[in-house]
Amino acid sequence: MSAAPEIGKAHAALAAASEYKRNVKDPPFFLTTKNDPDIPRRMKTLAPTRTRNQRNQAVSINLEKSLTRYALATAGLAAVAMPAAAKADFSGYYAPSHWTLTNTNGGSGFVDTSGAPASIVLHGSADQSLNTTDTDFTIAAAASGTVSFHWSYFSTDTGPFDAAYFLLNGVPTFLADNGSQGSGNFSIAVSGGNIFGFRVESLDNLFGDGELTVSNFSAPVPEGSTLSLLALGALGVAIVMRRRAQAAA
Repeated sequence: MSAAPEIGKAHAALAAASEYKRNVKDPPFFLTTKNDPDIPRRMKTLAPTRTRNQRNQAVSINLEKSLTRYALATAGLAAVAMPAAAKADFSGYYAPSHWTLTNTNGGSGFVDTSGAPASIVLHGSADQSLNTTDTDFTIAAAASGTVSFHWSYFSTDTGPFDAAYFLLNGVPTFLADNGSQGSGNFSIAVSGGNIFGFRVESLDNLFGDGELTVSNFSAPVPEGSTLSLLALGALGVAIVMRRRAQAAA
């Protein structure tokens, strides 16, 4: 039997292998000798690489993790240790514009802040409606500590029809009424977030109003270092949220 067909097949196979080697740029396993000049190029081509976008993404993820840890740490530290100092008038956090004035039953009570920051005057309602009205002036405590103040009460009305109170979380503490007009000093411990303030009550809204003057006011605020920690923690949270929003867009 002639060997020509078999020789032809072998030549065809060798030709196909040569063509494959020429056409494939980076065949992974054609390292025929240790002196093969293509070895460095193949090793570089086959080695895992990261694109610039992948590197930037990895840096971004690591930065976000660091910011998140920092924000949680600063916020936690501020929450665990919240030293307080006293704010000695109606200014800053306790400026009159930060308080809430409330009249029940549509009363006409108001607050006179012309003496601020040294003092304020809370006027009860006297709209002649015969309705019972509470006029409240309240705010949330900025930190834990002591609230103290001097008060004086005056009214041209008589009897128990108007009265002044201190409020803590909606619970009134009696100070004076029309029959016991006078003045005094008051102090009480509060916790951060407690709602406190002052009330003038009118049982009938007739004749003159009750007037409560508050001076020598002092209430707790966070120390400057604690405020800085809170601000840094809030900044870290804001940056993380912004980065996440940008990534989702």
